[in-house]
Amino acid sequence: MRWIKLLTRENVDVTTISQLDILFNGFVWQLTKNKNEALFTILKDKKFTHYISVDPYEIGKLAYKKYFNSKKQIIKYYNEGKRLLKKTKKDTVKWAKKLTENPSKDNFLSAFKEFRASFEKICYIYTVLSWFAIEAWQNDFEQILNKLIEKNNLEKHREAIFSTAYRPWKKTALFEIQDKFARGQSVKQLVEEYQFLRSWAVVWYRPITEDWIKDICRSVKKTQVRTYSSKKLLNLLKPNKKEKKFLDMAPYMVFFKDWRDDVRRFHAYHWSFLFDLIAEKLNIERDDIGYLSVDEIEKMLQMGELDRNFINLIEKRKKDGCVVTIAKKGVLKIKVINGIPLKYKNIAREVEYSKQEDIVSGKIAQIGIAKGIVKIIRTYHDIKKVQDGDILVAITTHPNYLPAMKKAAAFVTDEGGIISHAAIVAREMKKPCIVGTKIATKVL
Repeated sequence: MRWIKLLTRENVDVTTISQLDILFNGFVWQLTKNKNEALFTILKDKKFTHYISVDPYEIGKLAYKKYFNSKKQIIKYYNEGKRLLKKTKKDTVKWAKKLTENPSKDNFLSAFKEFRASFEKICYIYTVLSWFAIEAWQNDFEQILNKLIEKNNLEKHREAIFSTAYRPWKKTALFEIQDKFARGQSVKQLVEEYQFLRSWAVVWYRPITEDWIKDICRSVKKTQVRTYSSKKLLNLLKPNKKEKKFLDMAPYMVFFKDWRDDVRRFHAYHWSFLFDLIAEKLNIERDDIGYLSVDEIEKMLQMGELDRNFINLIEKRKKDGCVVTIAKKGVLKIKVINGIPLKYKNIAREVEYSKQEDIVSGKIAQIGIAKGIVKIIRTYHDIKKVQDGDILVAITTHPNYLPAMKKAAAFVTDEGGIISHAAIVAREMKKPCIVGTKIATKVL
């Protein structure tokens, strides 16, 4: 069995990972019919890394052909998401009031179970299923678009074709913020209205600040980019039936990729009060709850107290990290192993230090040439390292990185495709960008 690193993220809690991993494994089992340990996660110092034993592209291809094979399906998930968010707002208002008036053990258990049921839905459609599908889809679409450009001798139209093809169906929260700021809405109002963007992890988060809003709004100065009408694009590219289907879906996929993140963040934000109340009821730091799985939190609520066993679990995981994986072969239940056993250390070491090229290459998201000093950005706190003209290198980029992206001359990322955040911003800013290198942060 060959393991590969799927992705790495900072500041995502065990609570969130434990729900994600059971769905990740279940989804892979469903598509491959192989009920082995398909994925595990190592968490150390609030940084987690997923390792997977199957080809994510092959899983993703199966996923988008089955679940994301038309714009009609994407619209269906969009409408389902809006209904889920409406229900989330209603349910959280109800439970906030109920738990304040009657903070009984039974009420806390009922509230947590309702949170967990909705969280599972959010994680399945808007994290696991869509992540696999979109990653593979964008890879295939890029190949199709490049072949059409080459076949029709349209290299001089490449930039306009890409800008047209990747124009999103609707605006997501980030673009709404920029539009409202430009129309004169106050930063204070925007902070309040869009506070839900703070995190998709359910326990660990940092609040959105006025400075964050100012950076988001003042750092993206879009360059005028030529685009075509949909009809003109089809006339230029002359796609066959399969290629046209990809082109028709592109605006919906581009939109859904970012909008699903808005959904996850909205859900986590509105249920945030529950973890504040759990911390208060059981006399535990909120941050510490994030070292417990969803099963462990439910068990703690059933007991109605924070006993020594839970305190020990939290302290061990803070100090030594942990591994989240399946309980045993063929059983879709998550276990959290305190510390990092030798088996998992060896897999991580083998993946990290396997023989690989030291040439950084990937997908070109925006053509161009730039020269500058490499600055590796691992978290939001690193963006202050970036000076004018530097080359920003990151595992992936987020809206938080925009102030640094404005200063940088070019971007290089380990992860992502041509509809990733880095790629979209690069095209807006007309800055050279290479994504999906896998090794840039390590080699550089």
